[in-house]
Amino acid sequence: RTGNTIANSSMKVYIMDSHLINGHINIPDLGIELHAVGNTIDSGYLYFAHGNAIANNINTAGLNVASLRIFSTAPFLGDTCLVIGNIINTNTGSSNYGIDANSSAQVMHIRNNWIKSNGTTGIFVRAGNNASVQNIIWNNSIRCTGSSSRGIQVSNVPTGAIWEIMNNAMTRVSGSSTVAIQNAGSVSGQVNIYFNHFDPSFNNMVLGTFTFVGNNTSDQVITFNEDGTFNQAEGAIDGGNPAPVFSDLDLSPGDAGAYGGSFTLSNFHPLHTGSARVYYVNFPFNVRTGSTLNVKAYSYDR
Repeated sequence: RTGNTIANSSMKVYIMDSHLINGHINIPDLGIELHAVGNTIDSGYLYFAHGNAIANNINTAGLNVASLRIFSTAPFLGDTCLVIGNIINTNTGSSNYGIDANSSAQVMHIRNNWIKSNGTTGIFVRAGNNASVQNIIWNNSIRCTGSSSRGIQVSNVPTGAIWEIMNNAMTRVSGSSTVAIQNAGSVSGQVNIYFNHFDPSFNNMVLGTFTFVGNNTSDQVITFNEDGTFNQAEGAIDGGNPAPVFSDLDLSPGDAGAYGGSFTLSNFHPLHTGSARVYYVNFPFNVRTGSTLNVKAYSYDR
């Protein structure tokens, strides 16, 4: 079922808790809703048009491809694509993006991913639904080591599309002409950038014009350990959006980066524990008196 043009989900495919030693997942059909959860891909990539990618460990070192790609030009389907809790290690070279989100079919939630970006860009977002439903890039940690690298790059955002880029932490290890967040052009929609933390070694912190840029820091050193935890993060600890809904699990002010907020990376790793697990919980971040509390959990049992 690849290559047809059905613009809604008529089949669900679940690929879960698998280990691909030498291979990849590529489902480009909008008629197939892919749920890729808890997989290890040692030398490959994860591509799909419709679905979710949660808690995968993707290593594309040695391959000249993007690591995780969501691509579709279909009309808005009215649902959400969850790209949450993934660990991504990209190859060197141009166009080797960590996450390449080029979709107008779903609302994009790109959260709490740890990206070791050895190529051009950690997160590259294009398109976006034009239904004025915000797409979010929250609490990601990105380490740039490639030449001419970008932490987050935005382009071709149409009128009616909204992107919120918040609570991300980025550092540059090496490379020339590095930029933390860049407007690469053709951005007609709304892109808001706030409460992000950039290591001062970037050549440019925010390059290009965005709708709103505020409360970001770029004067304090950020370094990561290999697992994405902070080795040094003077401003990123407790440095996220101070609103209570973005607090850490211990109810302290929210940290920037992949271990901050409710969807901390440690919720999703380690993988392959040999037991059943709950891999995602959908819940309101702000509970008001008199309102109904709805919590929905997703799980699998080996």
